[in-house]
Amino acid sequence: MIRKRTSLFTPIACLLATCLLTGSGLLATAQTRQGGVSVKTIIGMVDSFNTKLPSEKLFLHFDKPYYAVGDTMWFKAYLFQGATNTWSPLSGLLYLELISDSDKLIKRMSFPIGYGISWGQIPLIPDDIAAGRYTVYAYTNWMQNAGPAGFFHQRFSIGGPPGIQIADGNYLCVIILPYTGQVMNTGNAAVTNGANSNPVAGSIFAQHP
Repeated sequence: MIRKRTSLFTPIACLLATCLLTGSGLLATAQTRQGGVSVKTIIGMVDSFNTKLPSEKLFLHFDKPYYAVGDTMWFKAYLFQGATNTWSPLSGLLYLELISDSDKLIKRMSFPIGYGISWGQIPLIPDDIAAGRYTVYAYTNWMQNAGPAGFFHQRFSIGGPPGIQIADGNYLCVIILPYTGQVMNTGNAAVTNGANSNPVAGSIFAQHP
């Protein structure tokens, strides 16, 4: 799980940053006594740190702010270098996890990254997911060096699928596909589509645009 993921590089990065900052302070103090502080030297040390241990920033853009069971979540991802805000060449794979509010891992997927850009889809299959609140986490292998705090994350509400209420009070859950009008059954009852199909009497109690 994401919350249990740890990195061996984090203490090293913190130690190096502390040494650089301490060294910068001592250098500035020594040069102040000699008549001035060398800003170029301090900037050079910071640049050296960013070069040896560069960071990555990740942002995902989704096609909608909310979804329903049976939908597909489409996204586009942008990967930047933390210091320069230019595309990052450090990582070639994007890892994505969908986690429920009960901290259960629902899906784990990976997508290729090229020139700092990736895109893909997350199918919300009724057999795999129920209505509720979920969080999408996205990260690269390089980002794990800094720990989960730097991962991209966004919460979503996922509603129930469209359905038809039948005469006996039970609900027959179906999804009507756009454009084609084809009916896909998501329950145990048989649903057919075509000239010889038998109609189902009922009313729509939920729908999603």
